[in-house]
Amino acid sequence: MKQMDVNQRLSQAMIELLHQDPLMGEILINISREMIEDGDHAISLVWHHDRLILQGAVAQIKRLRMDELIQLLKHQALHIAWQHPVRYAASDDQERVSLACDIAVNQYLANAPMGTATLEKMSQILHLPLKSHQDSSYYLQILRHLNPNQQRRLRDAIKHGRVKNSRGMHLGWFQPGNQLIRAGRIQRLVQQSQARLTTQQRGLLPQSLRANLTDISKRYELPVIKAFWRLIEQIPHGNQVTRARFNRRQPQRLELTGHITRLVTRLMVFIDQSGSMSNETVSRSIELVNRLAKRAGLELMVGVFDAKVQLKPELVSQSHPMEPLRYGGGGTSYQAVFDYLDQQRVNRQTPIIIITDGWGESTINNHGYQRVLWLLTSTTSLSVTNIPTLVSRLEEQ
Repeated sequence: MKQMDVNQRLSQAMIELLHQDPLMGEILINISREMIEDGDHAISLVWHHDRLILQGAVAQIKRLRMDELIQLLKHQALHIAWQHPVRYAASDDQERVSLACDIAVNQYLANAPMGTATLEKMSQILHLPLKSHQDSSYYLQILRHLNPNQQRRLRDAIKHGRVKNSRGMHLGWFQPGNQLIRAGRIQRLVQQSQARLTTQQRGLLPQSLRANLTDISKRYELPVIKAFWRLIEQIPHGNQVTRARFNRRQPQRLELTGHITRLVTRLMVFIDQSGSMSNETVSRSIELVNRLAKRAGLELMVGVFDAKVQLKPELVSQSHPMEPLRYGGGGTSYQAVFDYLDQQRVNRQTPIIIITDGWGESTINNHGYQRVLWLLTSTTSLSVTNIPTLVSRLEEQ
């Protein structure tokens, strides 16, 4: 079978999957794919410049029946739907991660890909009743805490081929890259694919998958509280022409236009990117800033800090959103933010927002900057206690 024929066969399988399971089909037709002549696995997911690629091995695909190819494609699409290629990218126990993820997704297949771990097979091997339709994290925790006998039985099962070590199939997940960008792209891919479904098609999704799709679309919303609006006040920013006001210099001439002060809300935002802030939390914080920037009348200067100001405040707007990049990762110093403001001679009436998990110094010198709103991403209290603080929490919706 020629490579062109294999490409056509793969496209046919995707079209069939689109009919059988619209969400899984939508996910796969919206990512790039590449073909290689030979490989250990027929279909794999690999990261290439922080873009997820569906990689097909010509020699392996030739050996699969059409129904097997469709099930394998759905298997990979389910991994994407649960964000497995980015959730576990930093794990050092890749074998157990692969087994746990396969157990989770194979429960939604008519027939699991040959040799991959299934709930029934793993329960038999471990002599342990496993709950069905759980997140992969549940199965991973169990695999990480096996007793010596269970570990031996699992090693024997892999050695004798009763269950396949699928780490090789998922090796592309663990390539180094920017996890913030990857997480954002997978979330957008899944959410946009879901948005294309009809109401009836969404209703046919398994409850656990619907719950997962709701969960990954959670994002921070700025609480609509009096404290925020009290912090942010409009300041003059030029003039605009109006016929609703007389010309001040020649009020008797009605044909002349007047001017009114154009108001714009200027504020500075600093995002904590210290080691205690997870990639997901940083990503959602950046998402919040980009949504704020879309509001008319808001002018945002956004910076990033950990033990020091890592990214000096830059203008973020609807046409120039903030990139989901991580600049920090060290300790936390709130003093660094206020020292920066003082050194740059920022007007002390400028509203300041600091997005942080609250872990930092207990005592700081705020250099007279009083109009500060601390938005906490965690349930802990703000560590700063020696100055008056206006504190709120980011809420998920």
